[in-house]
Amino acid sequence: MFNLKKWNLGLNLSLINSGIFFLASLLLFIFNPNQLPIILLIPCLFLFSSLYISFLFVRSGAILFPLTWFILGSGVYFGFGVLVGGLQVHPYTDKLFGSDYSYLINANLLNSSSVLIVLITIYIFQYFSKNKDNLNDKHLKKLENFLGYLYPYIVLVGMIGVVLHLLFFPIAENLLLRSMLSKISIFTTMSILVYGFLSFSTKSLTNYFALLVLFLAIFKGFIAFSKFEVISISLVFVIGVLIRKHSVKNIIIGFTSIFLVYVLINPMVVYGRASVEYKPNSNTIMDRVNIVSGLFLSYKNDSNIEVQPVELEVNEIITERNPSLDEAVIEEVIVTNSKDSSGMDLITTKTTKIVDEALETTTSISSTSFLNLRQHITLYNMVTAFAVRFDVASIQGYLINEYNVGRNGNSLDKFWVILIPRILWPEKPIMTDSGGELNSQYYGGGTGTELSAIAPTYTAEAYWNYGVIGVLLISIYLGVIIGWFTNLAYRFLNNNEPVYLLIAFPAILTFAHLESWIVSTFIGGFGILVVIFLIFKLLLLAANKVKS
Repeated sequence: MFNLKKWNLGLNLSLINSGIFFLASLLLFIFNPNQLPIILLIPCLFLFSSLYISFLFVRSGAILFPLTWFILGSGVYFGFGVLVGGLQVHPYTDKLFGSDYSYLINANLLNSSSVLIVLITIYIFQYFSKNKDNLNDKHLKKLENFLGYLYPYIVLVGMIGVVLHLLFFPIAENLLLRSMLSKISIFTTMSILVYGFLSFSTKSLTNYFALLVLFLAIFKGFIAFSKFEVISISLVFVIGVLIRKHSVKNIIIGFTSIFLVYVLINPMVVYGRASVEYKPNSNTIMDRVNIVSGLFLSYKNDSNIEVQPVELEVNEIITERNPSLDEAVIEEVIVTNSKDSSGMDLITTKTTKIVDEALETTTSISSTSFLNLRQHITLYNMVTAFAVRFDVASIQGYLINEYNVGRNGNSLDKFWVILIPRILWPEKPIMTDSGGELNSQYYGGGTGTELSAIAPTYTAEAYWNYGVIGVLLISIYLGVIIGWFTNLAYRFLNNNEPVYLLIAFPAILTFAHLESWIVSTFIGGFGILVVIFLIFKLLLLAANKVKS
């Protein structure tokens, strides 16, 4: 079940890989070549080596180990993310940096130094741990029996969680209720994880209810137009299966299926959110179903749909006297573009502002183009959208420059606020609204830019706030918590820490999703996971004591 030899090999290779990544990035920083192929070779090699090491970890049986997912996440975001950022797949990157590639060199050095510090910390943590033995089928059977006993109860609570989310769709207005719903959703992912683990070995009625939880959770993510939710729910089932069956064939099938889910869901999410009928905080479930059905019909009938601006950029302002009108009238045409998540034009809006100087009156006339889905959903656009989704080099380069010129961030200044439960402080400020503010700042504050959100990656945010010392401290902190959670995962497989299953998926998903905010994710998020772990551990100890 768990191959310690492969695990140790992967651990050593990950440290060597991060060391090479750092040294190569440091050399680029020193010599500062302005040759794009040389600069992009470094993150490209880091990407493929990280994917191989992650594969080695999964083959060893460590798919629930947070370190496995940190290696994968760092390869995807700091390898692939910098690679596509250097290719400037988003038009705005060229507007920011042009042919100056120093932002890529800076991003490489920032990311490589942090990954090296994190892995050195984890390596020290693992060296002094007691995880020295292989786990065999005996441990697997004990774990299977234990989970089989709890299986119906886990699925029941998971069902309650997903039903409550549907009842309060799209979002609970009360912040305390919203916070409680986010906590109970942990049981939904836990039930799907256990279903994946037990589905091929346990034949019971509970499997059908667990399958229903899986479909309801995917449905909820789909009508919420959330790629993250749909992919997360699909991924948790794949992980559950791979705990036991981690052959090369199953690994390839599992992760290929996740990629296909992304390809299928991405257009529907992008154009669903662009629809004029989309209201993020007020649509009912039927409203979202109607939007989806309208998109399908539009694509099938090759017809147009009306979409709303998401991010607006004024391309040109033309002011001229219109000869067809009275000489006292001036016509001003403002051309704006609405962008989708790949940075490509969805619509072009021309607003004609007619100013009558004599009467001092103003008349505005808007003409909105419509979007043809069949023409827009092409292979090129889908590939470009996928690349833009993981481009982190642009925002990292921007934030590095902001700190270097004295405009440092303050997103970490009030980290202590996140540690106070909302039940004790109902008026606690919302700590997850920084994404909209940064998106507006990054895109120059144009109309509509605050409606979307952007995340800086933990490395860029740490540097943006406190420079080198911030990157050092946050990286050591991450290394400690990754090492601790990795030890919990090992003890779970050894049937000595069954409560870890409750927090396993949120933990590994967080370590893989490095494009996030430090306070809300790595401080508040992990604080919640630790509290949940300790509460249920105490309950389990009390139950065992009563039983004995």
